[in-house]
Amino acid sequence: MENELTLQPKRFFYDTWLLKTAKYFEILKISFLEEAVYPINLATDGFVIFINIWIYFLLYQTGYELTGNSSINGLTVPMVIWILTLAKGLQESRITAPQISESIQDGTFAYKISRPYSYIYFMFFRSFGQTLPYLLANIAISSIFCRIIIGPLPISAISVLAGILLFMLGFLIDFYISMVIGLMALWIEKTDSIWWLYGKLKLTLGGVLIPIALLPDVLRKIAEYLPFSQIFYTPVYTVFQFQPNTFFRYLAIECFWVLLLGVSAILIFRKGMKYVTSNGG
Repeated sequence: MENELTLQPKRFFYDTWLLKTAKYFEILKISFLEEAVYPINLATDGFVIFINIWIYFLLYQTGYELTGNSSINGLTVPMVIWILTLAKGLQESRITAPQISESIQDGTFAYKISRPYSYIYFMFFRSFGQTLPYLLANIAISSIFCRIIIGPLPISAISVLAGILLFMLGFLIDFYISMVIGLMALWIEKTDSIWWLYGKLKLTLGGVLIPIALLPDVLRKIAEYLPFSQIFYTPVYTVFQFQPNTFFRYLAIECFWVLLLGVSAILIFRKGMKYVTSNGG
């Protein structure tokens, strides 16, 4: 009987934690199903990805021929096309959090933060659940098209697992930046220009239009340490060019940005809650 009484508090806290965790995974499941029930929507990005692959192939094949090099900074034409194609697939899969700004403007934000859940956790699992169907569809479609046009490239199980880990951290980076921009609507109301700027930075410095490895040395070194390249380029590059030292360097950079941006998002959210309370939403 004494042992049972000793174990009961541990069991209580375990059950409570399990219940809270299950709640957020249920949010992820519902968000996933909301997007997955429309397969035509998932497939529409395939045409855009195919056009991008073809343009990338013609552009970089011509560029490499003009330089007279078969490899630049360790990247051949097939590597460049695969990296850009999958980076584009990730970029097309992103469902960021501009709805935060919208909910602040229409007044539903105050209602959402009063619900019995962590608002940040809710938004993360909801965003990931919405993104996952598009991510799986885009990666599958882009891989098929790229294999047909370019041919396969050798990859290993370790490089794929390393790429998935970096992708998850990159998703967190993108999510926290989106949270910060969305919450800024509490002070400046209109955040459209900031969203536009953030989107262009992800395209140019995120390795979606040109691989970071092909940028001039100074710009390449700067871009590698910025958060934008960690969202799309770093995970895909690691899959095809896995090197332990490079992987751990990218991992350290991503962990730094996740910590910095995560703390920033939490602090801004807490400060914003005081603003909402004092102004009634």
